[in-house]
Amino acid sequence: MSQVLPSGKTGANKYDLRTNDPNKVLPRLDVRQIAQNNQRAYQQTQGYSLSGNEGAASAIDGSLSIIDDTTIGNYDDSMAKMIQTYVANASRLIVDGGSTANSLILNPPVISPGNSPNGTDYSEATSLPFAYKEGLRFTFLATLSNTGAVQVQIPGLSGLVGSVDLVDQDGNDLVANDIVVNNYYTIIAKNISGDKFILNKTEINPATTTQSGQSLLPQQITISNGTDTDHDIDFTAGNFQFDDGTGQAVATALTKQIDAAWAEGDNAGGLDTGSIAADTFYYLFAIYNPTSTISDYLFSTSSSSPTMPSGYTKKKRIASLLTDGSGNIRNGTYMFFQGGYEFEYDAEIQDAFHTNDSGSSNYPISVPLVPCKAYVRAEAVNDAVNANTYINLGTKGGNISLLTGQQYVGISTSNGYIFIPDGDATIYKTWGGSSNRRVWQYTLGWIEYIN
Repeated sequence: MSQVLPSGKTGANKYDLRTNDPNKVLPRLDVRQIAQNNQRAYQQTQGYSLSGNEGAASAIDGSLSIIDDTTIGNYDDSMAKMIQTYVANASRLIVDGGSTANSLILNPPVISPGNSPNGTDYSEATSLPFAYKEGLRFTFLATLSNTGAVQVQIPGLSGLVGSVDLVDQDGNDLVANDIVVNNYYTIIAKNISGDKFILNKTEINPATTTQSGQSLLPQQITISNGTDTDHDIDFTAGNFQFDDGTGQAVATALTKQIDAAWAEGDNAGGLDTGSIAADTFYYLFAIYNPTSTISDYLFSTSSSSPTMPSGYTKKKRIASLLTDGSGNIRNGTYMFFQGGYEFEYDAEIQDAFHTNDSGSSNYPISVPLVPCKAYVRAEAVNDAVNANTYINLGTKGGNISLLTGQQYVGISTSNGYIFIPDGDATIYKTWGGSSNRRVWQYTLGWIEYIN
């Protein structure tokens, strides 16, 4: 704000009432200049308030008055509002672009000229309206995750010279990931003689499986393949819990290609390694890069240890799919529910066929290699009179849970679910009977429960 001076005077000879000289003539004040300076200060404050830099909800009192077009001309009212606005917003600092992971430079917000109320360029750093003292608090949004001990400097804070240590609440140096990108943090001036700031994380930590904190309301990610039914999977927007229990992330809607190497973003490859294989189950993951804070999706033949792209360290498996003999996606319908999904093939898959023989065995069926409930169908045909044909299906080891038999001429079928607890996609069957018999087993789909 310009310096308010008596009309025609300079800073060197401005009038000073402190001399208490009764013979000194009080110069005329340029009222118009005073009004113009006040008006500019109020407009600058209004521009600051409208610039989008007011700070996080935790850093500003939402009830504070803001100067607007109806009150900007009321100097008495606007002066108090201007002071309130500057003080409240100054508690939020911006990480300077010259900062590194372990050396933070924090500056006051800058007024955006594009958002100032009258178009005037007010894009200048806002001065902090207080000096360094015990208990002073600032909030900032982290743009980098730290890798070790951290120092911080606030060039615009009077009384603080150079960089000082940023420590935890016990006074110890910070360790890696005490500051995580894209989270808000509060720092508090403490131990002035030692020139330190304390990092306060009590209200901003993400929730984990072992620590309370902020968390997102669940929004399940679902899939379909309506874009390119042979090669693409469409993922909806949602959020997911990391499978290591350390937090969660938000993911946007993307389409990923299973027949191309993974690349970040929409309509891009999604395969973690190698080339697409025929008659192979692939597992679909939501993945997250904590450094860039970007989420994406990935296909892998591993149900638990996919080859992760560089920088992506967090993941969660969300579904499975099977390719056919040409390496195309076997189509079907996904029906998601909270905690898992059900899949049903468009065309059932024949996994076993026997004619005129008998036996028993454990054998694989067309479900993913994860714990699930297989949806299967057994069928028996007998062409002889007064003869018996049968096929029994059940859990591996001989626990029969589904029976189909036919004593007379004709066909008998039965559908049902078989639980596969150990994720090896194997069930048990026995079959046999008299001559002229044929038996089949088909897989119709599966249900998978995902935490």
